Amino acid sequence: MIFLKYVIIQNPDSVEWNNALKKSSYSTFFQTFENLQPVGNKSPIFVQILDNEKIVGQLGMLITTKKSGASGTFFGKFVEFGSKMGNRASWVSGPILHSEDKPYRIKILTTIMDALNQIIL
Repeated sequence: MIFLKYVIIQNPDSVEWNNALKKSSYSTFFQTFENLQPVGNKSPIFVQILDNEKIVGQLGMLITTKKSGASGTFFGKFVEFGSKMGNRASWVSGPILHSEDKPYRIKILTTIMDALNQIIL
């Protein structure tokens, strides 16, 4: 049985994070530590999926914690309603999965979803 664990980090070791990304042929700048920095009302969260302490999956994202400044318009009211539902996460070019084995990739993705559930609760 495969047992993977997730780690949710706000400030990972940038060298370790980026070196793990380099092992993937499809990782991009958008998932690098340098790209995922606090900006305005957005804070970075980094998720690592580990198999015996080896990184097998990664997802860097930005969490938006403040509602939009667009108020008074129809769109502003819609955005204000949406912002009352809680924080929002967004990411580009991820997650990064360090395996070509389909059943193992599904297990990694399932573990990433478990981490996302932890983040939103």
